[in-house]
Amino acid sequence: MQPIGARFPRLHRVTVRYGEPLDFARYEGLSGSTMIRRAVTDEVMAAIATLSKQEYVDRYHERPAA
Repeated sequence: MQPIGARFPRLHRVTVRYGEPLDFARYEGLSGSTMIRRAVTDEVMAAIATLSKQEYVDRYHERPAA
């Protein structure tokens, strides 16, 4: 691993976890919808939170004012 700002990487044990495959077939043909993109993003983030044993925070980036 290479820590931020370090010149050289340090040897460190890394663990990789694989979860169950996510199936998004139910959204086929709906790729243009922002609501579908949000639903898929939420599902992916929830799966990552489960694998990493972190709490999923349901908060989104605010869009800048027009």
